[in-house]
Amino acid sequence: RYGDGLNPWGDIQALARVWCLCRPGARLLLGVPQAAQDQIVWNAHREYGPATFPHLVPNWRLLWEGPEAYQRVRVFERAGQ
Repeated sequence: RYGDGLNPWGDIQALARVWCLCRPGARLLLGVPQAAQDQIVWNAHREYGPATFPHLVPNWRLLWEGPEAYQRVRVFERAGQ
C-alpha cells in the first residue's frame, strides 16, 4: 500500500517487540478492527476475530475492556519476569 514489502506477520512481530521493550507491569492500550470472523481487507487492514486476536497479545494480561465496538479498546499489562 505504501511501497513497503508485505509482511503477513508484521502486526504480531510489532507487538512482540513492544513486549520485549517493556518492563513487567507496563501497560498497553490497544484498539484494533474487530469482526465476528477473521479477515484481511486486502492491502488495507485486518479485521481481527476469535482466531487471530489472541495471537496479538499472548504475553499480556487483560486489565480492562471497553464497550463492544468495531475497534474495541482494551488495556493490557505486561506479564512475565
